[in-house]
Amino acid sequence: MFQAMVVPILSHRVIKRLKNIMAERGLRNDALSMDHVILAPTVDGDRAVAYLRESVTDVVLLNCTRSLRHNVLSSVDRPFVISMAG
Repeated sequence: MFQAMVVPILSHRVIKRLKNIMAERGLRNDALSMDHVILAPTVDGDRAVAYLRESVTDVVLLNCTRSLRHNVLSSVDRPFVISMAG
């Protein structure tokens, strides 16, 4: 019953809210260029911080990571978007 009635309503609201946030902040939903993707053993490491400082991006996307140290979050003046599963 919950799946049939509530989930579709919540899904619609989430999609609408995401579209509003993207419009308010001027965000785009373009495909991510693999030129800007790095695989690092740790996001707290020197390699990741150096890459962040060298890269020219509007936002930093992190996928499936644990909490970040202050030195990473303060290494660049860009917003971080962290995607976590679970």
